[in-house]
Amino acid sequence: MNGIVLSAGWRPSVICLKCRSPLDLPIGNGSADWKASCAVCGAAYTISDGIINFGVTDAFYDDHGFTSTGREFSNDAVGRLGLYFARSHFLHDITRAVRAGCKVIEIGPGGGSRYLANRYDMLGVEISSTSVRHAAST
Repeated sequence: MNGIVLSAGWRPSVICLKCRSPLDLPIGNGSADWKASCAVCGAAYTISDGIINFGVTDAFYDDHGFTSTGREFSNDAVGRLGLYFARSHFLHDITRAVRAGCKVIEIGPGGGSRYLANRYDMLGVEISSTSVRHAAST
C-alpha cells in the first residue's frame, strides 16, 4: 500500500508544514512515488506504506524509538517483558477512558496506533523513524 489510509474526518486536519494549508492526499493503492502535496505552496511529502514522511528527524528519538516509555528498560528478556506490560497498561487505560468510535490523536505512538485503530478513528504522530518503520511493517 502506498496511498495514505485516513478516514474522511481526519483528511482536512493534515496540513502543510510550510504554509499550513490542507494537503491533497491520495486515496487507496497507487504508485510507489505517491506524495501528499500542497496546492498552495507546492510542497510535497513522501508517502511510504501509508505513512506521510514530513522530513522531521531527531537523533535522540531515532536512537530511542520504540524502546522506551519514559523509563529505562533493558534490552534483555526481562526488560522487554517490562516494556510489554508498561505499554499494555497504557493501551488498556486508553480503552477504559475513551469511548469506542471516538477520534484519537496519539503523540509518539510507536506501534500502538495500529492496536488502537481497531477501536478508534486514530491518528498517530511519530517523529522516530525507527518507530515509523516498525509500525509500517506490522
